[in-house]
Amino acid sequence: MTTGTSLSAGNRVELMLNGDGTYERLWADLRSARQSITLQLYYGAPGQMADTLSRILVERAKAGVRVLPTLITADQLELLDDRFQAKTVAELFGYGRGLGRPSPADCVEVRRIMTL
Repeated sequence: MTTGTSLSAGNRVELMLNGDGTYERLWADLRSARQSITLQLYYGAPGQMADTLSRILVERAKAGVRVLPTLITADQLELLDDRFQAKTVAELFGYGRGLGRPSPADCVEVRRIMTL
């Protein structure tokens, strides 16, 4: 695989084509977590998805599940350009420095949620 991920016996892959096919399954999987949840996010905007994710993470944290989110910003995430060269999202799409970084208020809220 191009990601360098190996598949091993006993695992299963499900193809999900878009948000409609992905998010309900993601929410169900997150709600079923018993030990830990580790998330790597590169973008977050206010709205239904963020609200649902927040509710689930808070619910799981209150249930004793260790929740470990990581935010990747536009100047850290790399994609391949049309010549298959790695470029940051900021370089590819002309985003300004710091786009996608949480505001100071967002940082306070994340810290609050993580210490419930």
